[in-house]
Amino acid sequence: MFANLNIPAMIAARPVTDGTPSHLDPANVRVVRADEVRDGDTVLAGVDRRSTGFAADWFGAEYVAHPRPFDPTCTCGMCDLADTSTGAYVVLTDELHAGPCVTCDPWEADRLVLVAPAA
Repeated sequence: MFANLNIPAMIAARPVTDGTPSHLDPANVRVVRADEVRDGDTVLAGVDRRSTGFAADWFGAEYVAHPRPFDPTCTCGMCDLADTSTGAYVVLTDELHAGPCVTCDPWEADRLVLVAPAA
């Protein structure tokens, strides 16, 4: 589906904070829509189209997804920021450690996500 994405190049460009190279195997990493992330997949980065092609928007720390429907009445602090007038959302986890709080991680349903699929 996203054959024109250069996943090995994205992984090679992954920021390394502790001096240890990434051990992600490009053969196992996939780009999917946020609403296609499955329970147990490891969420690595958002994928954005840029003038030079596609690039990964890496997180400070990856996490294991536990997707669930978006709840517009959630008061976690992150769900409040979702602009549902632009389209559907999905929550990839409700255990995101964002600063001092644990919050949800809402994504636009059609946003591209780089994941290591669950075994």
